[in-house]
Amino acid sequence: MNIVTEEIKRIKLCRIKSRLTILVNLQGKKILVNSLPEEKVEFDRTGRARVYVHYNEQGEEDQRGRYFYDAAGRRIRSEWHFPEKESDTRFEYRYNNTGHIIEHTGKTADGDVFNFTKYKYDAFGRESWSETIGGGGLIRLIKTKAYNTQGRLAEARITGPDG
Repeated sequence: MNIVTEEIKRIKLCRIKSRLTILVNLQGKKILVNSLPEEKVEFDRTGRARVYVHYNEQGEEDQRGRYFYDAAGRRIRSEWHFPEKESDTRFEYRYNNTGHIIEHTGKTADGDVFNFTKYKYDAFGRESWSETIGGGGLIRLIKTKAYNTQGRLAEARITGPDG
């Protein structure tokens, strides 16, 4: 038996979806065979993202998101699962009649709100103000935006909890 054959007998094979990706020797050293994608996105037939998957360094899924849309094609909800943390979160989106997002709410699996953002727009449909409340109501950020006569962003301010 040659050295190469002996070495192969002493390694652990790691497979993801039947694809050899990593060799691990008995000392625990990883030998990368194929590089894994760090993330994967699945799209529906209209080109909208439906599923997002992120992988950790060991090639294990550590984050999965699913996106949901209304009849107008606007994202109305995303649901996230984190296997390592054994936790789930959900984000909900509301829009005004011109299609601009007016609310973005983050919720735990139990339905508790952990993040809430409201948005306002100027007469030209540009975001002019937003307020985000997070950390159980302990953190409040207000963002304001002003535009010049050419419609370019001229000023942006963020006011935090300390003013």
